Amino acid sequence: MVGTEEFMLAIMNDTQEKLLELFGKQRVMIDSSHGTNQYGFQMTTLMVHDENHQGMPVAILLSLRVATEILVPFLSAIKKSGQLQN
Repeated sequence: MVGTEEFMLAIMNDTQEKLLELFGKQRVMIDSSHGTNQYGFQMTTLMVHDENHQGMPVAILLSLRVATEILVPFLSAIKKSGQLQN
């Protein structure tokens, strides 16, 4: 996007971090939505599911776009916290 600055805001609270630690060992899911607000932000959600297969969001990312250079820092920050494994 020419002439546009990058914007990223990632959010994970303590409860979400514990849910990721508890249910994120085997798999995590990621989903992005777009066109849902007047500002053009895209929301990417990192989710896990519990023993009843109920999906639970464990982190969200608001950004202007979804691309490798956006997702790598998001996932790296979660991995650095020790909650996301290879």
